[in-house]
Amino acid sequence: MEQKKLREEFELLRGKMIRLGMKFGLDHVKVIELSQKVDKLHNQLYQMQKKE
Repeated sequence: MEQKKLREEFELLRGKMIRLGMKFGLDHVKVIELSQKVDKLHNQLYQMQKKE
């Protein structure tokens, strides 16, 4: 996936995670699942930027 699309996906998921965290609490299963996805995308972006 290209870097721009990864960033967009990262920001969308991060925003959703924050909203759900505020609504349900940080230990809610959906918040944790989104956090793991955000972490994975963040790591992918980091690796892409490291190669530049």
